[in-house]
Amino acid sequence: MTFNDEGPPNFVPPPPADPRASRRRPPRSRLWIPVWLTALSGIVVGGAHYLAVDPVYPLVVANMVLPWLAGAAIVGFAASVFGRQGILIPFALLGALAASWPVAQERLPKNATYPEGLPFRVVTANLYVGNTNHSGAIASLLGANADVICLQEVTHGWAVSLEAIDVTAAYPHQHVLPEDSPFGIALLSRLPLANVEEYSLADLPQLRATVDVEGTAVEVHCVHLMPPFTPDLYAVHHRGGDELLTMLAARTVDAGPIVVAGDFNSTPYNALHRQLTATLEDAWIAGEDGFGHTAPAKLLAIPPMRVDHVYVGAGARSMGGELLPGSGSDHYPVAIDLAIPRQMASP
Repeated sequence: MTFNDEGPPNFVPPPPADPRASRRRPPRSRLWIPVWLTALSGIVVGGAHYLAVDPVYPLVVANMVLPWLAGAAIVGFAASVFGRQGILIPFALLGALAASWPVAQERLPKNATYPEGLPFRVVTANLYVGNTNHSGAIASLLGANADVICLQEVTHGWAVSLEAIDVTAAYPHQHVLPEDSPFGIALLSRLPLANVEEYSLADLPQLRATVDVEGTAVEVHCVHLMPPFTPDLYAVHHRGGDELLTMLAARTVDAGPIVVAGDFNSTPYNALHRQLTATLEDAWIAGEDGFGHTAPAKLLAIPPMRVDHVYVGAGARSMGGELLPGSGSDHYPVAIDLAIPRQMASP
């Protein structure tokens, strides 16, 4: 038998490999990398939540979007089952459970009871420094029929708008600290304000005052904390949260009802929220009013988060709430109906 240069007799050489073929389609194993990463993220972020870890910078941002991470982890688990991915299936299940349980806990029925008391309606609204729709935003706030309104991102331009005759007629008692930055703040009230105090958290301006609700003194705080979206900003946010917790811990037992409202730039899945609700009540959840995502207030904006809160304590109880139209702001205002216990008349 003889061989020629083309191989043995009757041998048909295979066609040359197409070098582009390997670039047309990645190996199937690569397609599952996002599922592995999502499951790992769910385990790490969810685990940190269970352990009540005061997170470092990357985790605090991940905690803010935990519901969306949980949704992605659930989809990844379903895909791994459908794709029969063996060891990935239990790993993806663990990631989905770790990320989903904190979200499910927030939505568990609270068996809320609605106590009798003096009605007191509070609104907190981040006006947004770039909002030019002042008339629309003010109309939304006036339509809420609140007793007290806590405002954030109050510029000097907003301060002028708040002096309009329809605003001052509805809210004759005002304390406004405008800044041409995102940290101007204001407190508007139908009822007289007493003991008004300007204070700071991490060097950012805040307000507190006492409101007399038919003889009961209610301490109202208007708060705006730094957003934690970079390591340096998170350090300021963390310091402000710690200072707020220290201040609240110093209150005496008989200090009376308290309302702490504003833009906290933290979600129910962050450590600050857990620390605040150790002694105060999250008025939104107590009223069982849905997820209540307040920002960003834009169509199809992702990821929506609940960063604007009203916390109450020392006898004040939530009766429910609602989101108001954003009217040009990047936040939806939050309106909460409270029941205030009757107490001795204010001094």
